[in-house]
Amino acid sequence: MEYEIELKLSTTVQAGELIETHLLSKIAASVKQRELELSNSYFDTTQRDFRKNGMGLRIRGCQHEYEQTIKTAGKSVAGLAQRPEYNVALGKNVLSPPTLPDLSLFPAEIWPANFDLSGVQAQLHCLFETHFKRTVYLLTYNQHSQIELVWDRGSVRANNKQDEINEVELELKQGKVNELFVLARQLAMFMPLKVGLLSKAARGYRLLKTKADKVVFAPMTSLSKSTIEAAQPPALREHLTKHLECWQQLINQFEAEPNGQHFSELKIHWQQLSLLLDRCCKTQQATVELKSDFENFNNAWQTLILRYQHGTSAEQEYLDVVALLTGKTAILLQLTIMQYLAPKKNT
Repeated sequence: MEYEIELKLSTTVQAGELIETHLLSKIAASVKQRELELSNSYFDTTQRDFRKNGMGLRIRGCQHEYEQTIKTAGKSVAGLAQRPEYNVALGKNVLSPPTLPDLSLFPAEIWPANFDLSGVQAQLHCLFETHFKRTVYLLTYNQHSQIELVWDRGSVRANNKQDEINEVELELKQGKVNELFVLARQLAMFMPLKVGLLSKAARGYRLLKTKADKVVFAPMTSLSKSTIEAAQPPALREHLTKHLECWQQLINQFEAEPNGQHFSELKIHWQQLSLLLDRCCKTQQATVELKSDFENFNNAWQTLILRYQHGTSAEQEYLDVVALLTGKTAILLQLTIMQYLAPKKNT
């Protein structure tokens, strides 16, 4: 069993060239680089037994070498995933890929109570596939600190549809979780990045949905200022986690469909999130980065709102809002909040 701690980011550029030009020569780490071509088939039952239990099941192939993997339910905070992962090698120099995973090869203790293993095995079928090229940069800072930085580009394919993959992932191999965010902030200084809220598996399940399955996103119930001011640290962190995730989803929603309703939801939610951040900045755990990144984004947001307060050009306003919400100031704030919320354990 491996315990995966991973930060997933998406981008719109050729990340490898930028990483090699602007990062690798500037960090105090040894670098081992390799190129891979990966194919993955994801499996579930018609009843979605794995999806319902927060599990992901796949067979991965790379250069005629195959392994089956199950990722079990773990913790996720706005793009930082922490979950157990079980891998079983299925052989090297295999000419044809295995058609189905063998669930009996995984440890018996990973299955939920009353999980019908034999019945689920009989119903397994492939739902979707991913195919992508991966550039791996294994960064070793010292004997206690190692991060695997990867750039994936390709596609998720399901239901005669496909979704582009252009992702940068940071996986902590050894060291402190904070080190992931230090590296992510370095990347954000020279390339456009967004927090990846959906895994490749989640994107595959999304492609399987029809228009009738579309989920309408509902913003959260607002908190009063007195509730926020009175909140103790555990409650404050819980509120901040939920409101950050909501804000990130609203950003994606507005970027995809910029309109008056979505803009209004964004403005209302930022008022809530800014109150929470202001309260967090008064705690002992608040970092200099949290205070400065909050101030920088809030100033940029308020300036933008004031610029268009007379409603001169909604179209241009929406373009400017999207630029701000998907720009450096916004991603740095999100990363800082995620770092504030992340557990401080070492691997």
